[in-house]
Amino acid sequence: MNNQKAKTKDNFVAMINDQINLVQSDNDWWVDSGASKHVCKDQSLFKSLVLVDDGKVLYMANLSTVDVKGIGQVELVFTSRKILTLNNVYYVPKVRKNLVSGFLLNKFCFKQVYEADKFILSKGSVFVWKGHAASYMFKLNVNNSSSGNAINVSSYMLVYSVSSVWHNSLGHVNYKRLKEMSRLEFILDFDGNIEKCKTCMLTKITRSSFPNVQRITKLHESIHSDLGDFHSTPSLGGKKYYVTFIDDFTTYCQVYLLHVKNEALHKFRIFKNECGLHCETLIERLRLDRSGEYYDPNFSHSTSIIHEVTTSYTP
Repeated sequence: MNNQKAKTKDNFVAMINDQINLVQSDNDWWVDSGASKHVCKDQSLFKSLVLVDDGKVLYMANLSTVDVKGIGQVELVFTSRKILTLNNVYYVPKVRKNLVSGFLLNKFCFKQVYEADKFILSKGSVFVWKGHAASYMFKLNVNNSSSGNAINVSSYMLVYSVSSVWHNSLGHVNYKRLKEMSRLEFILDFDGNIEKCKTCMLTKITRSSFPNVQRITKLHESIHSDLGDFHSTPSLGGKKYYVTFIDDFTTYCQVYLLHVKNEALHKFRIFKNECGLHCETLIERLRLDRSGEYYDPNFSHSTSIIHEVTTSYTP
């Protein structure tokens, strides 16, 4: 964004791409990371528009300027059957392309992904729209053939909400705390329209307690095993993983450090031999998650150990 201001005019960057003057459909929309404002050249696309004549101008790629004729609101109906409402869109008839500012999308917590000539936009966990590369820019998949009225009432509306922006930016803080911070002028004031946060609602959902499980009454009858990693901090010996073996009867836990995950089966052989040597008992069942570190049909058949797997997402 160009921060220079003339004495009587507000200057904004419109685009940075040299291909901006290529002739395209009036209803096409393009995402531009160099635009500081949303720009529309067709007056009929505005849902509401206020004409202005206060000297606002946009800087073009060739350093020329064009006048801003109005400021309004535009609704983009995407092929994903979602509607994005753009506020404070500049009406500039001399611009050849309708532009969605990538800077403003980022400012309002939208996630933009550019990969393999494709553009994907999402907010939180909600997919919004996608686009594709064309003419050295990314063209948005807007439903040009139908208006917003063609979308049913259940369509998802994505509108800029100042309260939700503050709520997400401050780590999903309580809305009462937001109002208190606004009253103390720690943050900018926002409207009273508070939206329910889906992330907060999901995190407050509680799971029913598990029924009491009867423990094994015999040593080494059932062994629980799991494999984990140290992430970015390996052990002093340079080992990045560990495997645990827990006896269900005594809750005794044996831990082995690993260089690679493939060593898990070898460590189980060592643990099995130690159990037979020191305790003179054989392992009857080995309970695992659904990973494949222990998969060896020949070893399983030779030892006659029963392999059990746990239910996903349960202790």
